Amino acid sequence: MNDLVLQNNDVVFTQGDVRFNGYETLMEQAQEVAEYIQNIIVTEDNIKDVKKVLATSNKTIKELNDRRIQIKKELMKPYDEFARQIKEIESVVDEANQKVREKVQELEEIEREGKRETLEQIWHDKTQMLPYTYYITFDVFFKEQYLNKSFSIKKFEDELNDFVEKTQKDIEYLKTKEPEYLTEYLNVFD
Repeated sequence: MNDLVLQNNDVVFTQGDVRFNGYETLMEQAQEVAEYIQNIIVTEDNIKDVKKVLATSNKTIKELNDRRIQIKKELMKPYDEFARQIKEIESVVDEANQKVREKVQELEEIEREGKRETLEQIWHDKTQMLPYTYYITFDVFFKEQYLNKSFSIKKFEDELNDFVEKTQKDIEYLKTKEPEYLTEYLNVFD
């Protein structure tokens, strides 16, 4: 088998169930306590009692939050295991993919080198008649994009023909000018 195929029944999800049976009662109590706390007039005489009320309500809220956190952890256990399993499958496939990617890159690099040699040969064949060939080298003309699969040999030849034609015209024109113009042109081809 060469494909990973996820079947409909490979992953089964059953929604967790959390029942908060005492919600209404606790909400009523919370509203009563909140109203009581808001209406307390704090004095030096009742400060200890007020602190006890605050401590008791905070303790209950903490217990409620602790329970919420505990339930969340329990609910997340199956998900965390599921996520770990997916990561394990992913790492197995990624490892194999990486090995194949490296082989593909090696072959593509061999192809690119072969194409570069072909382009250099075409360059050499078409530029022999150019003057100043020691200045006008393949590397001066070459662009990395020429090695892309999408860039055809025909397109390279067309660009090369345009370059040779333009360069010949430019050199012929510059020969009629001061020698430093031609020297500068051969440095930048512009």
